[in-house]
Amino acid sequence: MTTKSWKRDVEPSQKVILQAPTTLIARADHAAQELQITRSKFVRVAIEEKLKRLEDEQLAQDIREGFAANAEYYNKITEQFLPRPTH
Repeated sequence: MTTKSWKRDVEPSQKVILQAPTTLIARADHAAQELQITRSKFVRVAIEEKLKRLEDEQLAQDIREGFAANAEYYNKITEQFLPRPTH
């Protein structure tokens, strides 16, 4: 994480004032120091990771809903490939 991100050089940026509990800022500062990155980069990465998780969760939900909505169709297809019971 110590390498410079190419996105930072290309994408326009905006300053943000963040109000957070002192202990949270201290924890973020400690983590940033351990990672040898700035507080600003730590916050950017944290936001990016959270947004990615939210997007992944939404995609998973959409997929679950799609399968649920088409369950009958998928069951019919699956039955075509299952071995028939012999009596």
